[in-house]
Amino acid sequence: MSTEYHGRVEQELLTVKQAAEMCGMGQTKVRELVKQGRFPKPVKLSSRWVRWRRADIQKWIAELPAAS
Repeated sequence: MSTEYHGRVEQELLTVKQAAEMCGMGQTKVRELVKQGRFPKPVKLSSRWVRWRRADIQKWIAELPAAS
């Protein structure tokens, strides 16, 4: 994979559905965790559109504690 393509993928903006699928949870849970400050904040594109940065979600997943 080229660096240019890799950079575009990392900067990709995801819908709440895509963000939820990436994490294996439902859309409602994503919204709940955002309100609690326990999930990456979305980027507000307009008064009605929000998206999540793929890189922010990947970082959040990588920083989750391992199951004991």
